[in-house]
Amino acid sequence: MDDDLPDLDAITSGSITVDGSTLVLAGDVDFALVNAWERSEQATDDVARIDAQRVTFMGSAGITLVIKIARAAEPRTVELLHPSRPALRPLQAMGVDKLLRITT
Repeated sequence: MDDDLPDLDAITSGSITVDGSTLVLAGDVDFALVNAWERSEQATDDVARIDAQRVTFMGSAGITLVIKIARAAEPRTVELLHPSRPALRPLQAMGVDKLLRITT
């Protein structure tokens, strides 16, 4: 583990949590947050939905996380719940929205 990278609990600009089968994204979903999340080894195998309504920024690491979750769920389609504009626009720009069922 790289000591220069913050732990998940040290990041205050955004959050990633799991509530049942829903992955909840909030705030800035950037490299630091996603990297800390992945290092915490949280299970995402059973994620059926991604709640992105409180996302204020979605960086490339956040987009990659969504892709990984969508691919891991195949053949099921992951539902993207009420995405904020800052979450939806980059996903659309990269074509990732085609991997998801979007509920607005």
